[in-house]
Amino acid sequence: MKTVRFGVFETNSSSCHSLVICKEEDYEAWKAGKSALNVSDGTLVSMSEYLKRYEILHGDDYTEESENAISDLEEYAEVDVGIGLDRDGYLIVGEPKKINGYVAFIMERSC
Repeated sequence: MKTVRFGVFETNSSSCHSLVICKEEDYEAWKAGKSALNVSDGTLVSMSEYLKRYEILHGDDYTEESENAISDLEEYAEVDVGIGLDRDGYLIVGEPKKINGYVAFIMERSC
């Protein structure tokens, strides 16, 4: 573990945890594989747009910009959803919480 600044530390872990709050309809579309989640800004991208970017990334027209265009997009199957924290701050598996048309969950992904 490396101390970066007071009260903050780096664990040298290869995973990131994010609190995500989104509309229930957006969550269900993402879960059904109809969209990809942009973890950088929280927007959803249609699966057709995601696949178009993916093909550019793996095709002959690859550029650093094309890699940046897809690097923050995540499919539901690529992340662990429902990761939660217990009262002592340890990770536990939990279900996403649905509240008044919104869904809140902790997501774990590789960084």
